[in-house]
Amino acid sequence: MGPHSETAHGAGLPDVGDDELQAAINAALERRTAEHAAQPVQRTPFDRPLHDGERSLLGFLAARTVAEQTGCTLDEAFDALSQAAGEGQVVLDGDAVDVHITLRGKVLVRCTRDWLAFRASWPGDDPWRDQRWLT
Repeated sequence: MGPHSETAHGAGLPDVGDDELQAAINAALERRTAEHAAQPVQRTPFDRPLHDGERSLLGFLAARTVAEQTGCTLDEAFDALSQAAGEGQVVLDGDAVDVHITLRGKVLVRCTRDWLAFRASWPGDDPWRDQRWLT
């Protein structure tokens, strides 16, 4: 087979071994990742407080995080977080770009305000009732 003949790797690709091909793919991915990381990310700043839907989504995400990390149910995680919040151990903080919830100084949830606003305002998308979020 010639240098650009059809191989098991696909039509028109050089006839190289699997190790060489994987090395070339990895090098290309590393270059692309480095190029992407060097580009500044433009985020939309929000000049308003969080609305109830956004707070509800953050609460759900925090409860889901605790449930997944501890193996408890979503309801048990929510109850534990509610109790910790009552004791002042849960903090909701952020700025015009990012928001996060911490429990005893450890970050449970961090997200951008633009993502949060989009997800919390999607019509009919309620994580506490929608099975897509619960599975």
